[in-house]
Amino acid sequence: MPANIFQGATMDVSLVIEFYVNAPNFDHFTFQQVLANPGSDNVYTLCAWAVMSDGSSKYCQLASSPNNSLRLPGAVQYANMKLYPDGLKELYPGGVKSDMKGITVVPAGPYLGGPNYMAYKATTPYMATAGSSVPINPSPPFNG
Repeated sequence: MPANIFQGATMDVSLVIEFYVNAPNFDHFTFQQVLANPGSDNVYTLCAWAVMSDGSSKYCQLASSPNNSLRLPGAVQYANMKLYPDGLKELYPGGVKSDMKGITVVPAGPYLGGPNYMAYKATTPYMATAGSSVPINPSPPFNG
């Protein structure tokens, strides 16, 4: 069975400004895993969408970060991961400016210790506590 390699990604600060700062109806960013390289190892990257309060969305191009990756064996369940304004306030506590660095999103490990969902964390160099992060956890579908 192939290994699963989950790569991190970086969201440019211009996207944060375009949606979080300048779009009055911005609700959240949704991150999704994309199988970028099926084969002997499955390589998963991230894509993102800016979601507005009316349900509309716009694709946001992310830069892949192969150096921030994590390998996990076994099956993979896809899930949306959401970053809301409260998390963005933690990432940019003094506000967002165009000369700042973007958001780095990296895999953190299996969500709730289970093997099927990957949890991620977001960081910027501007967070109030050095080395802290904002969790971006999977939102798997309800299996009622």
